[in-house]
Order: sequence, then structure tokens, then C-alpha cells
Amino acid sequence: MLNYTLGNIKIKSNWFDEKGKYQKFGYKGFFLYLSLFRFRLHNQNEAYTFSTSLKELRQVTGYSKEDVLELILKLKKSKVIDFLNITNISSQLLHDPAYDHKHLLIAAKDRPNLRIEVVEKNGKQTKKELPVTNDDYYINISTSLLEHMRSIGLNERHFAFLALLIKLSRGSENKATMKINKMADLLMMGDNNLNKMIRDLNRNHLLYTRARTSNTRKNEKKFEHVPCTSMKDFEQSFTNPECWLYEEIEKNIARWDKKKLKYEKLLKTEDAADVDNDDLVVEEVPEEFEEISYIPLEDDDFAA
Repeated sequence: MLNYTLGNIKIKSNWFDEKGKYQKFGYKGFFLYLSLFRFRLHNQNEAYTFSTSLKELRQVTGYSKEDVLELILKLKKSKVIDFLNITNISSQLLHDPAYDHKHLLIAAKDRPNLRIEVVEKNGKQTKKELPVTNDDYYINISTSLLEHMRSIGLNERHFAFLALLIKLSRGSENKATMKINKMADLLMMGDNNLNKMIRDLNRNHLLYTRARTSNTRKNEKKFEHVPCTSMKDFEQSFTNPECWLYEEIEKNIARWDKKKLKYEKLLKTEDAADVDNDDLVVEEVPEEFEEISYIPLEDDDFAA
């Protein structure tokens, strides 16, 4: 498989707004867009220009040729990309028997416009890329982090969720506090999906989640999420035993393991009939987990 050609992919933050472009193509379309960066050409008029085919995209995504075609057309319809060598999609692509092998020259059409500003920090001058307009605020997607996530069995749902968390944590405290059901709506996924992925990302030290008491309602708990944004972040903070993030994530994992072990023991006793099965499988949800009942996160699942 070809490597990504850039260390970071800049995505407009507003893709993940309510009724943003992400909702026009979903997590699979988002993953297909990221996959285009394995085929990026250098030194082109368009900064993000790609030379590929549906067959090559099928090979790197694992999607069927029909799915790849549908998704690439959704990206075009959303004005995220455009074809540079195809003027008539119907005759040159849809009705071409060999469309799977058709060479595609593609340009990204909704990338952030940036200006370079020299800033001084700790006596050193560095160049910083800043948005030209409010429409150009962006998030950086680390391709080495994507590769790591894929190597440990995480998938395109996790990629989209982590991208949203990175967007939401851009404030001064670097944490996302949006409610789970709201994030699920933005990502067009079920609440179950996010509950499972929160545990997945914590277990793999790619996210730290904690429950906090609401400032406005004393009896209400809210969840805060601190996402990993790069492999440097991953190595220096999230998996570094000397960092507080590592220690707190390990507390989360220990709580889940203890709770799971408790229920497994109960299942073997005469009181097994009294155990709520919905609480037993939070770590073993099947692939099509949208079909199972809602399993909410609980306050005592996380270190306060």
C-alpha cells in the first residue's frame, strides 16, 4: 500500500458543523477523501491534486467498486473535489464498462486558505499558518497517527470521531465537552457507536475521558475528552508512564476491567438472572453495533 504523501492533512473545521459537508458523505466518504492523499502529486497548480483510479482507491479502502464510485461522486457533488480530466461523468465514467480502471485526475476544492505569519515564542521566530477568513479554520489530521490507528485495528469510524474531537478541543483547555448524543448526530452514528469508540480510544491510549460535575447543575455529570493529535503527542504524553494522562487513562481501563470481571463472576452464580445483560458487553460489541440497545457511559466508569 502506498504511503501518505503528507505528514498532516488540513481539513476545514466547518466540515464537522451541523449540516456541514461531512454529513453529505459520512465517515466512509471522509475516509475516502483522506485516502486520496496516498496519490497526491507534487508541484501542481492545485496544492492538493491526486492521480488515481477507482481500482486503486478500492485497494486502499477495502470498499467495493460500487461503493467507491458512489462515494467519489458524493465528494464531487459536495464540492469537496472535482475531476480535472473528466467533463462528462455519465459517458466517461458511469457508462464506461472499464470505469474501475479509468484514470482519475482529481483536485481538492474545499481546502482551507491560509496565510503565513511570523510569530515569536521564547525568543525564537517561527512561521505559523493562519486562516484567511473564518471559513478557513482547520484541523490537522496526522497521517502517521492514522496509520497507527489502522495498524491496531481501529477503523474509519474512529478516524471521523477523533477528527471531531480534535475540532472540539481547540479551545484554551484542549478538551471536548459536547454531549455524546450531539456528537453522534453530527457524525451520523448511533450513541452506541460513540460509547464503544470512547472506550476503544481510551484503551488504546488515544483519548483521555473523565466525568465532571456540571457547573450549572450539581447532580449532573458531563464528560470531558482530551484527544491525541499526533504520534509525538502519543509517545510523549498518552503512553508515557511519567505523564499524568497515561496514569489517568490506566485508571479508566482498570475501572472497566474490574467492573467487567465483577459481572462475569455474577453470571456464574445463582443470581445471574438478576444481572442486566446490557451492562456486560460494553467491551465486546459486535461489528454492527448500531443494532444493539443503548449502553450509556456511567459516572463511575471514569476517574473524576
